[in-house]
Amino acid sequence: MWTDRSGLALAILTADCVPVVLWADDASVVGVAHAGWRGLCAGVVENLVAAIPAPAGQLSAWIGPCISQPCYEVGEEVWSRFAHLSADMIAPSDTADKRLLDLAATVEYRLGEANVTRVSQSGLCSFSDPRFYSYRGRSGIETGRMASFVLIRPN
Repeated sequence: MWTDRSGLALAILTADCVPVVLWADDASVVGVAHAGWRGLCAGVVENLVAAIPAPAGQLSAWIGPCISQPCYEVGEEVWSRFAHLSADMIAPSDTADKRLLDLAATVEYRLGEANVTRVSQSGLCSFSDPRFYSYRGRSGIETGRMASFVLIRPN
């Protein structure tokens, strides 16, 4: 979702998926996306960039806390959908039929493909950092989410 209205906050909820925040250089528009592996396959990042009424070259992005590659082991039904990515984004796992998928790097790659080149990553892992909730159950907590917000400040 995106907005060009000042004072209207946008929010998304994530657990291990990637919160993506976009903004125009002139602060005229902001946007957010929830980018899990299914959303990435469906083009959520590219669709958000295309929907925002500003040239992609004038957008910046922030990738928030999400599960990091060393903690995100996936089966072939997931990693095969990303087989076109570089080997460092889909690393071998200690489990023979599994791979380690780098969701944050995949989002950054997709942003670059959409001509958004100014991207910063939080570098924080929702699984290994106890400050965050992880869907994969590291904490023993049955449910939870993290919220990411963005807004254009009113003048």
